[in-house]
Amino acid sequence: MKTVFAIVLTLSMLFGIMTGCGSSQEPVTPPDGSASQGGTVVESGTDSGIPKHLAEIGYQPTGYPVVTKPITFTLAGITNPVYLGTAEDWKKNKFWIRMEEMTNVKFDFIKVISPEAWEEQKSIMMASQDLPDVFFQCKFSKQEEQKFGGQGLLMDIKPYITEEYIPNLVALDKQYPGLLKEITTPTGAIYSLPEITALLPKRAAENITVNKTWCKILGIDLPTDTESFYQMLKAFKTGDPNQNGKPDEIPMCVAGMSQLKFFTTMFGYIYGENGMFADDENQNIIYVPTTPEYKEYLKYFQKLYAEGLMDPDTFALTTNDVKAKGSAKDPLLGVIYTRSARTVVDGLSQLHPDGDIGNVDHIRLNDYEYVVLKAANGKQYCPANSNLATTGRCVVTSKCKYPEVFMRWMDYLYTQEGGTAVWMGREGKEFKIEDGVLKWLNEDGTVASDDKMLDIRKKAAIQMGGNQPGLRPDVVLKMELELVRMQEVVSDYIRPAMPSFYFEDSQVSELTALTADLNPYIEQFAANAITGNIDIDKEWDTFQNTIQQMGGERLRLIYQACLDRYMGK
Repeated sequence: MKTVFAIVLTLSMLFGIMTGCGSSQEPVTPPDGSASQGGTVVESGTDSGIPKHLAEIGYQPTGYPVVTKPITFTLAGITNPVYLGTAEDWKKNKFWIRMEEMTNVKFDFIKVISPEAWEEQKSIMMASQDLPDVFFQCKFSKQEEQKFGGQGLLMDIKPYITEEYIPNLVALDKQYPGLLKEITTPTGAIYSLPEITALLPKRAAENITVNKTWCKILGIDLPTDTESFYQMLKAFKTGDPNQNGKPDEIPMCVAGMSQLKFFTTMFGYIYGENGMFADDENQNIIYVPTTPEYKEYLKYFQKLYAEGLMDPDTFALTTNDVKAKGSAKDPLLGVIYTRSARTVVDGLSQLHPDGDIGNVDHIRLNDYEYVVLKAANGKQYCPANSNLATTGRCVVTSKCKYPEVFMRWMDYLYTQEGGTAVWMGREGKEFKIEDGVLKWLNEDGTVASDDKMLDIRKKAAIQMGGNQPGLRPDVVLKMELELVRMQEVVSDYIRPAMPSFYFEDSQVSELTALTADLNPYIEQFAANAITGNIDIDKEWDTFQNTIQQMGGERLRLIYQACLDRYMGK
């Protein structure tokens, strides 16, 4: 569906449009003959099946505009001021302007909050109950959704997630079964509209990343398992792969246990939230630190550390420290843990020392490669960047009088075209695809230089700071050539550690208390084991017994109960 769309923002509410407490209505059935663009106003809900309060504003169940009499919603949300600025900048953004032209729905931006101020401002608004109609591009945790939903501050929008109001989201649920389960609370309510990463097979999280240029220089293949990984690190240490005549190479450089724990993929498990992992059938939760494979993982990295194949400062490093080492004049890093090598390894490629620094993103494609090592049990995993649906991105409050209209407005964002409008602007206006290559456009239609991308997007798109509800469109991959290139070799192995599910209220406090003790204990034990301060064989049984005494099995059972509920058991 190709439509011209827009929204002109206003800071004043239209006369007669109120933001009183909304009430759920039964889903409507579109009248015979779907409303076309600019269709007639429905004068009465009696014969058409449209509720009276919607008929009064000329609500149209299909087509555009959504209403023939303009209405205004109040909106609060997060923005990155570096990119998208203030509420005044939002009013000028072409996305909102185009959306109003298409839908006849306006927005009064009462609060546009920086990420740093969001938590404080959110708390103030919820405590005072001085609420907008909607929170958009926001960040509510699952616990907050249930808390504020249970208090009646957030609206249960499940009655409106129907083919009548938001058919594109319903269609995505049919295409990706389980999507709506990921946003449904244990009580059956739905309090938020999600961000949907339908490109999940192509979206890896941080992963083991190897300097393949060094492998080429040394005449070795990329590693495929733990043994070849070990042999490669030894070659990095002794072979002078950066060719500067100095023994300055760091075979492996990661930021302590915050990154190192995810190397359990080499031993057959993804280290998920609080160390949990669901098996391939989503039937059983496995607590990774309690497995025999975790013991082998600790012994393996103890060996690497003892032989100088890991940075001796590993457990004191932050991610910024790793980046600093990656920015050295001479390439120093053999193995890193990242989603994008360019964010860690600054400067020019070792293969292309005379390359243009402006093209470093493309040059770095030639230096680093993701690897997914095969575990002893034959498993190969690459952690997913996210689950299919990320909740808390958009919520409707109890102040909203016309949730049906807002859902119809949101429906467009769950299309490829709408998602593209959010992320990139309009094809043919802000960008074009020519011979499969993305090219940004100046306002006069001429091709812009790559360094103009940020300025073009901030004037026409709104996804520049995260937390975006709607569908991540396929075309966005054109902006991520490095990621596509690096991830295509691992796409068959990408999966989340477990499905995304909600905890019941009674489980949240118990889980928080358990993990407050367990997580630091496990990470400290692992760090001491890897650095050789602990005899792993002698201390393993004590380690396991302590985990159980601290409530490890109870923690696993909480996750198991959530997985069982998610799977409909």
